[in-house]
Amino acid sequence: MNFRLQIFFFFVLCQFSFPQDAGTRQEEKLRLVHADILRGQKMGEQKLRQFIGNVMFRQGAATLTCERATEYENTGRYVLYGDVAYVDTAKSLYGDKITYYESTKIAYVEGNVRLVDSTKTLTADRIRYHDEEEEAYATGHVCLVDAEENIDLVGDNGEYKRNSGYAKVTGNAVLTKLDSARTDTLLIYGLVFQMFDDGERFLVTDSVRVLRGEIEAFCDSLEYFQEQSIIKLSNSPRVHQKRQYLTGQSVSLLMRESDVKAIHIVGHAIASSIVDSAITTPVPYDLLSGQDMMVYVTDEKIDSVLIQEQATSYYHVIEDGEEKGLNKVLGDALFIRFQQDTLSSVRVMSSPSSSVGQFHPPTHRTELEAELRMELTRLNIVVQESEQSTASALIDSTKDDFPARIEQHEQTTDTEK
Repeated sequence: MNFRLQIFFFFVLCQFSFPQDAGTRQEEKLRLVHADILRGQKMGEQKLRQFIGNVMFRQGAATLTCERATEYENTGRYVLYGDVAYVDTAKSLYGDKITYYESTKIAYVEGNVRLVDSTKTLTADRIRYHDEEEEAYATGHVCLVDAEENIDLVGDNGEYKRNSGYAKVTGNAVLTKLDSARTDTLLIYGLVFQMFDDGERFLVTDSVRVLRGEIEAFCDSLEYFQEQSIIKLSNSPRVHQKRQYLTGQSVSLLMRESDVKAIHIVGHAIASSIVDSAITTPVPYDLLSGQDMMVYVTDEKIDSVLIQEQATSYYHVIEDGEEKGLNKVLGDALFIRFQQDTLSSVRVMSSPSSSVGQFHPPTHRTELEAELRMELTRLNIVVQESEQSTASALIDSTKDDFPARIEQHEQTTDTEK
């Protein structure tokens, strides 16, 4: 009878290593379903209780299974070995070995570690699980998976707080998002990732890089709003797409699943593109600037740009493969189209009284080229005075209804075609 009573106390204590709601803990007791061998022994002053072979016990709707379990009575330490699995209605915890300390109610899980709940799966080499707070601290090959949103967040170290839906991942951290067909990939790199509200918002800081096909973006701080499908870049944001470069005070990537459909730039917005490489010209760049710039993207390529507020463009006039001169246009709004990454047309969208156009043939454009060089430095593009033909760019690579505006643009484009 005493031995049976000791087994019962072991089961009761074991329950603290596995999260249950307060009501369940008070009303339900962990009961043994099966163990091939039950054994008690004493090693010096240390008392041990061992449960060996196909161990299974239940607590309400929860089930705990393992191959072996040992209680170290004097120290309040419990060790479970071999395919350890704890499953209840809220979450599941798996590992090759779990060591639990009664005094702190902390469990250390090792080997093939997985923590699974209704929205996320956390895997790692090791997890320290705080039972009362329902917080997991993971090290080694950390991966937090949101299967519903097709998002994986990996890194060297991580923490996951189930009650608040907060997570943090550091060390070689990368967020990967696939589209619904699981063919196209959005990648976000950074030193520190934080997840809020169970994945509704991500904050990425320090050395941030975004990669989606031919589009590449850099900044020091990024916010990803999942429901709105918006990625906001701040603190030195810049975007590259082959021969085109964009920057401004604030840059937002407007997404559809993992695809970039538009880029919204607010505050000192500027964009440049390299002229056709077959053209020989002292400053081989076209440039657009303004306070509000919407860049529309099709198949990972920039197809058009709408500039509003202090809209300005510098572009080379090319006819039959020959440069005719440099044009500067100012207006309330400008709409620019691109073909094969090269500016093809500029449309002024303002009254004649508020728009200005200046054309400078090759023999009379020195002053305008100096202006263009100065504007290009805002993109960290330096064009030397003697430069010809090719662009030697020194580039540092290190509440609006956006979806409606994208859809409207796509319909307009289809109509024009």
